[in-house]
Amino acid sequence: MKVHIDGIEVELPAGTSAIDAVFSAGGDVPYFCAHKYLSPVGACRMCLVESGSPRKNPDGSFVMEGEGDAATPKIFWFPKPMASCTMQATEGMHIRTAKTSEVVAKAQAGMMEFTLLNHPLDCPTCDKGGACELQDRAFEYGYGASRFGFDRRHADKHYPLSDFVILDQERCIHCKRCVRYFEEVPGQEVLDFIERGGHTFIDTQEGGLPTGFSGNITDICPVGALLDNVARFRGRNWEYDHTPTTCTLCPVGCSITVDARNGRLERIVAGENRDVNEAWICDAGRFGHVFASEERLTTPLIRDEDGQLVPATWDAAIDAMKRGFSGMRTADVALYLGADSTLEEGAALEALAAATGARSVDHSPRYEVSVTAPQATLTDVATADAVVVIGADLGEEAPVLELRILEMLRGGLIPPEFAHGTAIADLRLVERPARRPERLAVIGQESRLWAHAGHRVSANGRGALARLTHPDTDELRAVLTLLEGAERPVIILGADVLNGASGSFSSNLSDLAARTGAKVIAIPAAANSRGLGALNLV
Repeated sequence: MKVHIDGIEVELPAGTSAIDAVFSAGGDVPYFCAHKYLSPVGACRMCLVESGSPRKNPDGSFVMEGEGDAATPKIFWFPKPMASCTMQATEGMHIRTAKTSEVVAKAQAGMMEFTLLNHPLDCPTCDKGGACELQDRAFEYGYGASRFGFDRRHADKHYPLSDFVILDQERCIHCKRCVRYFEEVPGQEVLDFIERGGHTFIDTQEGGLPTGFSGNITDICPVGALLDNVARFRGRNWEYDHTPTTCTLCPVGCSITVDARNGRLERIVAGENRDVNEAWICDAGRFGHVFASEERLTTPLIRDEDGQLVPATWDAAIDAMKRGFSGMRTADVALYLGADSTLEEGAALEALAAATGARSVDHSPRYEVSVTAPQATLTDVATADAVVVIGADLGEEAPVLELRILEMLRGGLIPPEFAHGTAIADLRLVERPARRPERLAVIGQESRLWAHAGHRVSANGRGALARLTHPDTDELRAVLTLLEGAERPVIILGADVLNGASGSFSSNLSDLAARTGAKVIAIPAAANSRGLGALNLV
């Protein structure tokens, strides 16, 4: 369909939101409540635009204006500016932003004035200063001065929602991102608006936030209302060295940004990766970085005559290694590496083995079984129509994989991608999405996913796969029927079924995958087990 943005015609797929249409045309619209992976709700009213569309006569032809060859479809404009995040662009629609419309510019400046009405202007003391969406948009779209001289509303500051998340109620602009996040992503109704009008505030009735994925609300908060208590006041945003990298705490490999100051790791935030973690990371990956700086080895250690580890230079450490190797047959030497080591460390170990003639190179921990079934990606999990989890506690083994399963339960709707990135407002996403628990089966011990599963089978992990291949109970037969009736089934295998699996494991898995057409994810034993295995460190 063709849409006109400030006089620029763009070609867009049907169903595109008006805000994404503006960004596709190279324009800009301010917004606070919209988020790429959350439902659009039009709560902040900052993304206002003027819009109009052509109309059709009863015979299907467009209502025209002008005469002869100069006739064009008449555009019927809405009487007031509309929120572009909740409005669908249609064929022939015309949209005006603040760039070409004084009405829109005044409306957005007015909304900014209302947003700042009770917002404290304490940017120099706010931990979000320098990385605040409200700061940026107030500068770009606000009046630049306040007409209100009265005292602002006061509310609780430094209010702990949990040990890791601090809420400043005065700074909250009621965008509802955090509320929608809990409802739509981990499927937990935790936060909500309390009271009304100028007394409205965000809180949880139960007290505290559930562990697992609560820290993501500190990333998506557009102001300094929700703050990471672990990294709070550790430095200004412009003082950090921002390094995009990959989390190494589990095999998922989430994209993250590591913020360091003066060589010290201070903060971890989620990075966007549509194929892996989208825009979310687990609490362990976000808040667990403190251990990396505490008692961290910054120099080699060697044992002295008393057997105590003492600091040494690299030359002294290499000499100690040489003394250790002396008198030994290198063919009797085996080199081992932790399975959370990087590929570079694995390659270095292989080079050391080649230089010394070591007998074998291996990594630990790893599983002895091999998986020959078709491999599933995390996107396959999110878009599947049936998922069976066998012998896995995903909260411990691969937390973000749990979020992709929950995404599957609510329809597997992945926002489309445009030239400006992931869609800002996917109109298919809705608040309080309906979930399909009958699409999920969990076999093994009770876990966090247990409550979301329509099929729950308590079973010993090691024999679960064989029992599913040849079901001996009604519950297992129902799970097998689920796999056989699905068009895009995925089987997820965890530690309980992979650890110490028998020789028939591979054949049972291959038979089950061939019978049902399922793809398989076998969660590796450690963060980089699969990568080191690809280096033949076995």
